[in-house]
Amino acid sequence: MSVVDDETANRWLDAAKAGDLDTIRTMHADGTIAVDPCVSRAKEGTDELKKDTALHLAAQRGHVDVVSFLINKVKIPVDALNDAGKTPLANAASYAHSDTMEFLLGCGADAAHKDRHGGMALGEAIGGSLPSDDDDSFEKKKAAALILLRRGGDIKAVEDSGWTAVHVAVDAGDVQMLSFVVQCGADPSAPEEDGITPLTFAVEDKKVDIVDMLLLTYRVRLETTNKKGESVIYGAYKIAPLMQATLLQAYAQRTCSCIF
Repeated sequence: MSVVDDETANRWLDAAKAGDLDTIRTMHADGTIAVDPCVSRAKEGTDELKKDTALHLAAQRGHVDVVSFLINKVKIPVDALNDAGKTPLANAASYAHSDTMEFLLGCGADAAHKDRHGGMALGEAIGGSLPSDDDDSFEKKKAAALILLRRGGDIKAVEDSGWTAVHVAVDAGDVQMLSFVVQCGADPSAPEEDGITPLTFAVEDKKVDIVDMLLLTYRVRLETTNKKGESVIYGAYKIAPLMQATLLQAYAQRTCSCIF
């Protein structure tokens, strides 16, 4: 199995990014690319040329026709891994390309696969990498998440770090997504491996809307502490003494009788 030169490999990968199926077809038909260069280098134990295979790049941009050709003709495995251990499905989910996700899942993609950091495609869909000016970003991410949930994804699944769907939604600062994942059955109080709850993350990032929802809508307990025994209020004093502590004390008067 020969390894192609960098210029040829880049042309191949750029075509996958651009959705240029004609170039992909031609390079494969004339023997320029018989096996994806990233796949071949990984098999030979040499350094990977790029983080992603052509399949990852096409999936990330929602080029279903290119994805189909790469799987069916070039024979790139549907669950090929990049250097982070992510599959093409995770790339497609991150950008909420529902059609591409459906195609990959139809080809046998594993919705429950964990990457090298324990992340899953569902987390990619919930967190999302859509542009901030995309007015339909929530609906697109919701649709992507529902596809995965219908195909074996688990809203209560925990990543290796201990992060849950709620942690991911809070980290993204997405109030609508937080509401969605809790409605689907995620626990708004579940801590990660260091005992850090979603509320603690929201406080540390000064996400007032998220704090409001967790405390007033979901009645998350302020008495909860992390493994160091630190309460949310104590953590707020360490981060932003005036604004955060005052904010949480005001909520505490309405939500519980004991702060510490």
